[in-house]
Amino acid sequence: MLKTDWLESFNAVALAGSFTAAARERQLSTMALSKHIAALESALGEALFERTTRRVRLTEFGGDFLARAGQVLREQENLADWVASRRAEPSGCIRVVGMEQPLQATIIPFLAEFRRAYPGIEVEVDAVNELLDPHRHLFDVAWGVGRYLGDRFPGLVRRRLMRVVNGIFASPDYLARFGTPHHPDDLSAHRVLPQLHDEPNDFLIVSGGAVDDGGFPHTRMQAPVRTSTGHLELCLQGLGLINAAPDLPVIRRSVASGRLIPVLEAYWYDALDNYYYIHQVRQRQPKVEAFTNFFVARAQGIATTEAG
Repeated sequence: MLKTDWLESFNAVALAGSFTAAARERQLSTMALSKHIAALESALGEALFERTTRRVRLTEFGGDFLARAGQVLREQENLADWVASRRAEPSGCIRVVGMEQPLQATIIPFLAEFRRAYPGIEVEVDAVNELLDPHRHLFDVAWGVGRYLGDRFPGLVRRRLMRVVNGIFASPDYLARFGTPHHPDDLSAHRVLPQLHDEPNDFLIVSGGAVDDGGFPHTRMQAPVRTSTGHLELCLQGLGLINAAPDLPVIRRSVASGRLIPVLEAYWYDALDNYYYIHQVRQRQPKVEAFTNFFVARAQGIATTEAG
């Protein structure tokens, strides 16, 4: 019989990539957590991890087992949430993952208000600047840009959140060295700072560009630096152009201070859809219902304000 404690310890090590970090998260000693993993591997008759002096990595079997273990843990949590739902107020911990920009624009500004409305719900927000994978990233709600997650994992429930403007920005230093583009055709001589895990990972979203399976117009460009984080900071250092929502507070402040310059404004793409994703369940958890209803209303309010 596979004990829940073993599965939770296995999941913690798989996500953290470290026995020490997983033990800290689980509030266990490293020895106790190691015993959980050893007992689980013994019960399965298979190795789950490849251990080196620097890191812990899943075996092929371990990766397959992680997806199934995650399903079991979610079902157990659903059972606990169902019991909690018998009470008047939604409660439990809700895990939200997504790309940094939509989280910053639509979740972070309203978290205090949400907590006042639902004090029984704890919130974990994880900015995952890579392609989300439900088998590796455990979540209750995923906050994303574009349709890719639902296309790759059709078992998820996809709901449209809001439509946003995708601006283009550069630093004064960058424009002094490379010139100011006035048309998408000018971008062949420019640099872009893309998301490392985008496919492809060398494009700028710009109206008038090519449209492929991604569903939005873009131009392929030179991308000497690819990263999953720090795009604004690198842009301010003059390393390339970035796409960003112009209404993000940090973008507004950078523009107002003159550290960031809007470019190609006539070619900003204003039809980029954001979606949220939840797991397909027969009975939606009260905490998920409360969270999505609250933040979808706030996101629609943002979209209405921007349109006005």
